[in-house]
Amino acid sequence: MNRKLHGKRSGVIVDSCRDHGIWLDAGELRQLLEWSRAGGEKLNQERRALEQQQISERERRKHIEEIFQKNKLELDHDLEHSSLRQQTTTSILNLIVETIKDLLGC
Repeated sequence: MNRKLHGKRSGVIVDSCRDHGIWLDAGELRQLLEWSRAGGEKLNQERRALEQQQISERERRKHIEEIFQKNKLELDHDLEHSSLRQQTTTSILNLIVETIKDLLGC
């Protein structure tokens, strides 16, 4: 036997069995009908749609954050590599200048 709240705000917990069907306690059928007539199912569908939209938005934001982090790591790596290359170039230029000074006797 499984118990499930029918609709977020109906207040009715439906007992169900795969082999034998569903059971409602006294007054729950009337409560479900009143909830349905009051637009409960429509409100429930709208709520589910809103929840799905929020989930999609969270997934979209997570995806954007992952892309941002990946690009940031690549940029950090590129900057580090560029800095090393610049240091190497500077070191080579300094070596050339020192060699020329030695050759000219400065």
